[in-house]
Amino acid sequence: MKQLITITFLLLSLTGFSQITPVIRTSTVEGVAPLAVFFDASETLHENKAINPFHDLHFQWNFGDLYSGVWDYKPASRNTSTGALTTHIFDRSGTFIIELEVSDLLGNRAIETIVIRVLNADKFYESTSVCFSTNNEFEGCPENAQKVIFEDGDISVANAFISDNRRLLFKRNDTIKVRKSLEIKNANNLTITSFGKIDSLNRKGISNNAPIFQLEKGNTVFEISNTDGTQQISSLIIQDLKIINTTNNSISNAIYCENYTQQNLFYQLEIDGFTSGINYNYENLVDSFYQQELFEKITVANCIIKNSAGQNHLINLNGKQISIVGNILENAQNSQSILYTTLLQKAIISHNQLLYPAANYSCFHLGTTGNKKSNQILIKDNHFESCKGSETIVQIQANRNSKQLRDIIFEGNFINSGNDKAVKYSLLITGKNITIRNNIINGSWANKTKYVGIAITDISSDLPHNIKAYNNTIYRSDWVNMAVGVSVGKTVDNVEISNNLLYIPSAVKYKLTENYGKNIYTENNTFPKSNPFLIKKPTQPTDFQLNTINLEIKNINTSLCSYNDFYGQNRQQKNQRCNIGAFQFTENPITFDINKLKISEISQLNRKYLSIDLSKISGQYNIEIYNLENMLVYSDYGLQNRFYVWNIDGFESGIYWVKVVSKQATFLTKVIVQ
Repeated sequence: MKQLITITFLLLSLTGFSQITPVIRTSTVEGVAPLAVFFDASETLHENKAINPFHDLHFQWNFGDLYSGVWDYKPASRNTSTGALTTHIFDRSGTFIIELEVSDLLGNRAIETIVIRVLNADKFYESTSVCFSTNNEFEGCPENAQKVIFEDGDISVANAFISDNRRLLFKRNDTIKVRKSLEIKNANNLTITSFGKIDSLNRKGISNNAPIFQLEKGNTVFEISNTDGTQQISSLIIQDLKIINTTNNSISNAIYCENYTQQNLFYQLEIDGFTSGINYNYENLVDSFYQQELFEKITVANCIIKNSAGQNHLINLNGKQISIVGNILENAQNSQSILYTTLLQKAIISHNQLLYPAANYSCFHLGTTGNKKSNQILIKDNHFESCKGSETIVQIQANRNSKQLRDIIFEGNFINSGNDKAVKYSLLITGKNITIRNNIINGSWANKTKYVGIAITDISSDLPHNIKAYNNTIYRSDWVNMAVGVSVGKTVDNVEISNNLLYIPSAVKYKLTENYGKNIYTENNTFPKSNPFLIKKPTQPTDFQLNTINLEIKNINTSLCSYNDFYGQNRQQKNQRCNIGAFQFTENPITFDINKLKISEISQLNRKYLSIDLSKISGQYNIEIYNLENMLVYSDYGLQNRFYVWNIDGFESGIYWVKVVSKQATFLTKVIVQ
């Protein structure tokens, strides 16, 4: 039977190959671990010319990296991803087969694979590693590495060792004083990281005793620059460090770059106290005198970056193939925007928390500059939250005299006003070919006069065109004079607004849509008469799941429907009807409150088990266990015992998802089998 199912799957797959032709481009196919690879499938072809592959097709990636872990915001496996653009960081060496499945709403699908080779860092740098210690302790330093003692702890001694194919290792528990920048110039394959015993790891995989780089003089810790404007560093990795500022400088940067560079990875860093944590100054790159290329293939991943002083953006980054993934980016309100970009060409911004910008600034600002346009940008699975004095939380908007933003997808994000009474717009967006779907927008306690969840504007002279907003949930709990779900500017053309849920019970007046544009199509948007959510006053994303037992919403045929809901679950489309809002209809809502699930490991007769305490769950329940490829590996149904025991003998070591489904709720948690 198993063989028959496999053959059937292959036949189904082959039927779609004539419709879809997947195309994969990568930033690299080989490099040293940790290796960041930018995957681009935007050139995929479909026989139906009316379909825009970047927006309308579903891209499902599997990176073949089973032990890559789980994102800590919106829990999901890092081994899989969706979207035409994505980035994966390979922590381990080996050969990885990456699989991409592309499908359309009609069931056509096709599969393409590519191989990535990741080199072992210890072998690659076997004869070129340098270990630095402030106290002559070198436990954990690679055997053949050169050992350098710098008793005064001044980083300047390391400048002499920067060159091609070099790894600089700093001892954990050391504090390194920065009185002059570590200047990184004209070097390829340079890694700067740590060595020594790890006390413990935080939620981002950063060792709690990572080396501390402490800025005492000057205004920059790492300076990536070259005064003659030639190509300088390529394949730079800075990982597992803590970078802090102890100066009172009005301008300070943890990492600064002003000339062309490519393939830079900033991974598992803690940065605190700088006016700008990461600042890639693009002015030289767009200046007509220099005529340089844009920064390329820059990745900021699994970092914690906070700000407490000065007037600048927490991250200022522009360029091609930019990835900002899995970070906590938090401003102390004394600076400006959390993430500020004016030029992005092919970029992925996902699984980040962008929190608390300064007054009059946004969590995220994306625009354009001069005659250059920003295009093909995927913004998904992020948490944006304002604090005080922000009129707009997320601003994706070109300058009036600039070229337009094009091909933007804003999907699966949680936008929260955070009791900020200044907020007028949660999302202010414009451009050509824009998709806005599956977002949850909580505007509670925002501006009292008028509040708009999604504002599609026409500020640019390059008129906005072809914009779709569907399957979004917009909510506000408190009083407001006028509430608008989606507003459309006067010169905006060809807009479709469907399947959105607006619920603001204390609004004096409300509009599902406010349309001033041309060729505006609205369908199947709703304002329920009573609370549609599981929680009376929802605050967290899981609270916005629909109370499908008591909810009555008219659900009609529609031309737009997203493949998945806010948490990536497949939407169950029946009779071509689409769910309303960011969540699919389900009698078993999801919660990530794992406090109700106590899991412990027990051994008996040389066998190992995991015991799951389900004493707080009443009635029958089902158990399903998935691996990180989202494959069901074990299941048990119709159970009533208050303690469930899973025999883990015979299961490979790794991370698994345990899903417990009862009539009350669905609980998800991860377990590690060793």
